This record gives sequence, C-alpha cells and structure tokens, in this order.
Amino acid sequence: AVIKVKNKKNMAKVMKKYAKLGKVESISPSAVYSLQSMPDPKAGQQYQHEMLQTEKAQKLAGKNPVTVAVIDMGTDTKHPDLKGSLLPGFHIGNPANEQYPMDHGTHVSGIIAAKKGNGEGGYGVASNVKILPIDVLDGNNYYLSDYILAEGILKAVEKGAKVINMSLGMGVYSPLTDAA
Repeated sequence: AVIKVKNKKNMAKVMKKYAKLGKVESISPSAVYSLQSMPDPKAGQQYQHEMLQTEKAQKLAGKNPVTVAVIDMGTDTKHPDLKGSLLPGFHIGNPANEQYPMDHGTHVSGIIAAKKGNGEGGYGVASNVKILPIDVLDGNNYYLSDYILAEGILKAVEKGAKVINMSLGMGVYSPLTDAA
C-alpha cells in the first residue's frame, strides 16, 4: 500500500500508527528518484583516456583554438557529438560530389573532438578543437592515389590546419606526398 502524507512533519507519527495495523510486514518512506543524464554514456568504454591521460592533457592545452584536418573518408556533419566542432569540409576525391558521411571519418573526428559532457556517446581527446574534414576516398573505396592525398594535405594547409590526421598508410614511398 502507498500512503501519501500531506504534512511531511507528521511522517514519523503516521508511519508508527500504520505499523501497528494488522498484516503490515514493513514500512518505510518512499525513495524519490529523478532521471540523471550521464555526461558521456560511453566514456567508460574509451580506454584511451586513461592511457593518454586526457584530463591532464586537456588542462595543459587550455582553450587555445586549433584546426585539425581529418584527411579520411567523409565526416557526418550532423553527428551530435561533433556539433559545433566541424568546419566546412572538402571532397578532394571527387569534388563534384558532396562528402559521404562515412563511419571511419566520423569515428576519427570523434576520437579527436567529440564534445565532452553533452549526454552523447563518449568524448574526444581535444574537444575544443575545430575539425576540417577532407574526404579523399569518395565514399566507396579504401584506396586512393598519392596525388589525391597530396591535394588533401595542401588543402588542409591552405585552410589553416595546424595538425593533420591521416589514418591511412601507403605500401611504397611517394615523393609527391612527402613534398606536400
């Protein structure tokens, strides 16, 4: 049974009286719960924060604005963890097409800059940076030529990127990419 006590000052008195009634096994005030939003529900699954000492690094980095180019597949410009962190991107792989919002480019951008404390997913290692997404893969393959990659690097520099992330590799040396 649930008994609602209008005057909370009488709670102990009402509970004592109710306990004396027959067949009452126990009595206690009802606990009141409220919805709590976890700041970043997946943060506990992000092993990199402990390994990289992210909290400490973020304090050292301060609030200095830095542009990081993510040269990869396209980045999902509507991803809630990246809201406010994305600069207008470029599609170098096929400039006539829009960027493809692919998982890998979005994932890499999130590792770097996902907002902290917004109630979504996890958070990035540098959540105060601006991401410059540069799609060099045209959304439908995992291979690109060195001249497309070099063009992506040059576009990143032209647009003011101070850091360039490329989560890709090449099996041979490319003087063109090296020069870029």
